[in-house]
Amino acid sequence: MTDRRLGKADVFGWVALLALVWLVYRGTLAGLYLRWETDASYGHGALVPFVSLYFLFEGLRRHRDMEVGGSLWGAAGLTAALAAFFAGRLGNMLSLQAAAFIATLAALAVLVEGWGFLKVAALPVLYLAFMCPLPGGLYDSISAHLRLFASAASTVLLQAAGVPATASGNVIYIPNQTLSVDDACSGIRSLFGILATATAFAFVAPGGWIRRTVLILSVAPIAVFSNILRVTGTGLLQNAGYSGAAQGFYHQVEGWMFYVIALAMLFVEYAVLKAVFPIPSDKADEAAQAGGSKEASA
Repeated sequence: MTDRRLGKADVFGWVALLALVWLVYRGTLAGLYLRWETDASYGHGALVPFVSLYFLFEGLRRHRDMEVGGSLWGAAGLTAALAAFFAGRLGNMLSLQAAAFIATLAALAVLVEGWGFLKVAALPVLYLAFMCPLPGGLYDSISAHLRLFASAASTVLLQAAGVPATASGNVIYIPNQTLSVDDACSGIRSLFGILATATAFAFVAPGGWIRRTVLILSVAPIAVFSNILRVTGTGLLQNAGYSGAAQGFYHQVEGWMFYVIALAMLFVEYAVLKAVFPIPSDKADEAAQAGGSKEASA
């Protein structure tokens, strides 16, 4: 197809296309919204589309003069995406339907605007994955492993603090009490939210690919570590006689508190990475500040 510049006609065309996409996927999108409302693991999902739109607008602003031209490869991708969608509908698999929705957007980008446009839209489109639920079996497997690890690690920390704790599976035994590390305490809920937040921060904050990669890869260890601290803290409170620490309002407050702690650890890590892996713009800013201070002292 003939190359051309992005213009207002593209905006109106995309409005019409997205209206058609909504008609096809309205049931899927309603299912996603219900999951965000009822499942704390995906409570951050409602914010993901807005962050994705921000990434898209920023990318288009930086590449406003790019040439676009549709590719018929997009038609093949669209066919595959719709096939996956109907398979997801038949199997009542929301995760597959959501993946098909994202694939449909990517295929339309190639079909209408071409590969160059998809390169700009890749981050916004892929970021939408954070609003999608994992397949049930995969979610349960990850949660089970995290529960066992949190139980074992928290037991070691409790013993180091002088509490005669023992663990059996995902249950921690404290004198005259038990602490069950269930789904809510596995860390999987905070893991998804922190990963979405850290990914957005990594691409918004100034930095090269090294900073971004290290920051994103460190999310899982930080989320798991902060959750272990949460379970350990709950065990210490129970051992001290505060049996309500593992349930109700106090348990929810603990969850938010350690979520904030995990985010604080990410910001500290970013500051360290900024010092260890400076980028040219950082050096230029430091030089400008040094020059300004010299002029002020003169």
